[in-house]
Amino acid sequence: MKALLYLLITTLLISLPAQSKNFCFIQLLSGTNEKEIENIFNQIREYPSTFLLKYNKFYTIRVGPFKNIKICRFRRNYLEEKYRNLHLKPITLIRTYKIPTSNHLIKTFNPTNQTRNASIHKRLTKHKKQKEYLLYLQKAKICMGKKDCTNAIKYLSLAIAKNPHNPLLYTYLGYAYSHIGNYTKALESFKKALEINPKFAEGYAGMGYLYLQLHAPNAAALAFKKAHELNPKDIVYSVNYAISLLEAKKYKNALKVFKELKEKYPFLPEIYFNEAILLIKTGNYTEAKNDLKLFLEMTKANQYYTPYRKTAQKLIQAINSITKGNNEKGKNTK
Repeated sequence: MKALLYLLITTLLISLPAQSKNFCFIQLLSGTNEKEIENIFNQIREYPSTFLLKYNKFYTIRVGPFKNIKICRFRRNYLEEKYRNLHLKPITLIRTYKIPTSNHLIKTFNPTNQTRNASIHKRLTKHKKQKEYLLYLQKAKICMGKKDCTNAIKYLSLAIAKNPHNPLLYTYLGYAYSHIGNYTKALESFKKALEINPKFAEGYAGMGYLYLQLHAPNAAALAFKKAHELNPKDIVYSVNYAISLLEAKKYKNALKVFKELKEKYPFLPEIYFNEAILLIKTGNYTEAKNDLKLFLEMTKANQYYTPYRKTAQKLIQAINSITKGNNEKGKNTK
């Protein structure tokens, strides 16, 4: 009998909000410390209304009313997450009144339609700008893929107008300018990216590429080293750091980095190709030839490496000629 009665009461409680003209409120917190509760009330300005109430010795903050319990529950979860730092414990309340009676009401906050409309307009404007920015960025990427850097610069400039605090956009702009040979604008763009975010690894990498184009390998090495330190998981920064050291004729340091890279990433063809160049420059032809053979084996199914494969084959032929000449020279000496 008790179980049946409990079931009946539960059913009535669940169905009551839908069947009556009651209103749903969210009680955010309750306590006896008026100043503390009032301070929290001043931090909470929620739609449709926020009330500061007093019942006997207790002060309470409530938000509402909401049309139905589903909306109320959704808003309760939202407010709990939004004001997590205030350590609130929101609960749902069903009341017969839409506005609390004046003998309990201390303060209320009612956002005007103008305030709410301004907030909605602000969100819509931000969403529109974000959508336009992404569209311009996509167009810029397509242009850069086609090596049409002039139009890429146009679209990136439009994207920056919509999103002026994004360091990645300035980095892309720097790459585009460097491709058309406008190195001054390229450098300005990379510096702007790093001004926005001094820890933006791709900004330093962009400067590294630019310095390599300007035949300043020492500066490039410093830039790629910084990019690697900020993002050590990006293999490209490490490889380009080693290449910059190679270009700067710091062979010992470059060889050390290449050896470390081979241990970490043994299946990256670029490492073997560039290390082979270094080994040829230092006269280690046998190891260079082994690296080039491994490079050819790794890249035989990839058309992207076709021009590099041709270079590798020519280098192997040159090594064979050098070693053959050295062998014949050695025999004649004997």
